[in-house]
Amino acid sequence: MNFETWLASAFSPIGRVTVFAALLMVVVGCGGKTPEGQLATVPVKGQIVLDGKPAEGVQVVLAPTDAALQAAKWPSGFPRATVAQDGSCIFTTYTKDDGAPAGAYAVLIQKQVLRDPQNLDDDDEIPTRDLFNGQYSKAQSSPWKVSVQSTATELPKIELKLSQR
Repeated sequence: MNFETWLASAFSPIGRVTVFAALLMVVVGCGGKTPEGQLATVPVKGQIVLDGKPAEGVQVVLAPTDAALQAAKWPSGFPRATVAQDGSCIFTTYTKDDGAPAGAYAVLIQKQVLRDPQNLDDDDEIPTRDLFNGQYSKAQSSPWKVSVQSTATELPKIELKLSQR
């Protein structure tokens, strides 16, 4: 069969169905499996407010607290999210908004803000600081412990107050 004959048959009604079925098998065959070295993830979302308002820009990390997750390899880092303008956050582990592996976590929170230029030393390379002064950046001292289920999970709302510092 030459190329012109193949091309004509591929675009006939039966040919189009055959090509569609072949493409569908490729897509289905490639999806649904967790790549080697990665843990399966489930969608995880949450909501964070600061002084009663959406905590836009706050960075949130889920630090594993159970032994199985602590022993896992995390090539892209722990599950993380940045709080959106409406206070919501959707977690990412490997690819955007893929969620987090099921298990127990401590919630770590920080928000980088510019330092007062008058308080910078000449050797200061980083002109930002954590708005919460590192208070929520350690798993051992985090006041928020959460569990990600094996299905889509919505975390409890976290309410921050600057007066907690």
